Amino acid sequence: MSTKRADPPETSILHGIFETLRMHAERRGTPAGQNLRSGARIAVSVRETTITVIVSRPEKPLSTTELTTFRMHCQIPIGAERAPAEGQEVKEIEGTTWHRVAWRWPR
Repeated sequence: MSTKRADPPETSILHGIFETLRMHAERRGTPAGQNLRSGARIAVSVRETTITVIVSRPEKPLSTTELTTFRMHCQIPIGAERAPAEGQEVKEIEGTTWHRVAWRWPR
């Protein structure tokens, strides 16, 4: 698997949020997440051997453009495992329908 990553724009707010969440998750050993103005949520988990990024939104699916933006700004490597492989997982949580996509790759 390739771990090559695209460079995010230098002034990317999303990249800064991702890096902050990654650092908190790494230090605490527990996932860190944040709701975004767009209504989406990003969560980051750092384990001994893997990094996982989960992007989700209540009620409305994430757009292809949003997923591409998350991949670039969060520097998700080409070849990272995507779940689900296509489309989005739909899950009912406490009466709310969530749409989500996760990527996992070696640390």
